[in-house]
Amino acid sequence: MTSWVIPFLLIAPLALALTIMSIKPMRRLHIYITLLYSVLHLAASIYLMNFHENFSLYFKVDDLNPVFLLVLSVVFIAVSVYSISFFAHNDEKNHVERSWKYHVFLLLFVASLDGILLSSHIGMLWVFLEASTLFSAMLVYYYTGKSALEATWKYIFICSIGISFAFIGIILLSIGCIGGSGGEIELFWGSLNHNAKLINPFWLKMAFPFLLLGFGTKKGLAPMQNWLPDAYAESPAPAAAIISATLVNAAFLGVLRVHKVMLMAGLGFYSTTLLIIMGFMSLLIPAVYILQSRNYKRMLAYSSVEHMGIVAIGTSIGGAGLFAALLHMIGHSLVKSAFFLNSGNIFCLFRSKKIKEVTGLLKVSPANAWLWVASFVGICAFPPFVTFISELLIIKELLGKSIILTILFCVLLTAIIYGIARNVISMISGDPQHAESRQDAGLPATGYIPQIVLMGMAVWLGLYIPSFLLDLLNNAVKFMGE
Repeated sequence: MTSWVIPFLLIAPLALALTIMSIKPMRRLHIYITLLYSVLHLAASIYLMNFHENFSLYFKVDDLNPVFLLVLSVVFIAVSVYSISFFAHNDEKNHVERSWKYHVFLLLFVASLDGILLSSHIGMLWVFLEASTLFSAMLVYYYTGKSALEATWKYIFICSIGISFAFIGIILLSIGCIGGSGGEIELFWGSLNHNAKLINPFWLKMAFPFLLLGFGTKKGLAPMQNWLPDAYAESPAPAAAIISATLVNAAFLGVLRVHKVMLMAGLGFYSTTLLIIMGFMSLLIPAVYILQSRNYKRMLAYSSVEHMGIVAIGTSIGGAGLFAALLHMIGHSLVKSAFFLNSGNIFCLFRSKKIKEVTGLLKVSPANAWLWVASFVGICAFPPFVTFISELLIIKELLGKSIILTILFCVLLTAIIYGIARNVISMISGDPQHAESRQDAGLPATGYIPQIVLMGMAVWLGLYIPSFLLDLLNNAVKFMGE
């Protein structure tokens, strides 16, 4: 059945963006337009979760993408609420003039993510993936300045290389679809899965590494993760939160869809081997760089690389490992977005992103200090957070595959936890420098509520996973194995 909800998700943000552009001086109205749309986005995601509807041949809801849509909606609402506080404490003239651009490109970025998640054709997914780069780049460049400009160009350059790899992969896949069956196989995901065994295996093997590198670049997998630290460090806190918690998920969906084609073609060993290699590389690099990190937002960026590595490893295991990977994706999105939002509060208090210049947070702002500690506990997968459950399941499944890999997995995670813990402790302890100019800024409730709700959800899922979410995850795992 044709749905009106899908075109709403794709077209409404464009209409709202044009509306905001026409009322540039009305900054408060920009905020409430974005907030209203985030609520409508959640309602649309819940509707599509229950009614799998299509829009034309190119956009479709199946058993795999509803969980991704739901996560996007939750994070989008949290970011929209936090933006009220963010703009209330940034009243300098240039910031006010740039606020309309922030909301315009935030809406367009969310629309591009919806396009990625709902695309039923690999070419359409590629188009929206490229669009997400352009729109999120404008969010990265929000503060302008030399460092923001460098981070933006680095982000565009590296992601464009990744997109080029993906394009080459699509071309190679297209060649295999012609040469392997005697007749052309369409590049819709359903057609690729159904006719996977008819695709020329040589060209499919050639295509997969390019597609994995292309989608893996946006997912933040090593060795193409270099854009993350700079982009996250220079982005405003709410932009960094939504990019870190949703863009990587959208790219992960692309990886899953290509991986399923490999599984259906009987080439699962090939794709899982590459996934596990990139997964462990994505653990090794953060283990080294987090220990040397001097910027707390860059530290969070390397943490994102780590968690995408964990998700890749869980995906490579399959079955219960894939279930754990999807659950971990949800937990990471909730906790990491809260972590980045709270980094915005810290920056508001200290006007610095350097770890050594943020001391005595517990004395300056106990609320932010405890949220910072709670975010650390959640992102490092301690109980009762859902990330603890997902990592435990992945370790259990990995142990059944290889003891050596399990030990390496645990050693790398321990090194990363140590690096983050050292920085978090140094930030909350001690005496604040120049305390007279760094008193608690009296942030409004919207500066705390989103983080508290996100962290509460992560704890709730660690204690009890509701039946509807279990069904979504189980359906996704089953879909990957069909």
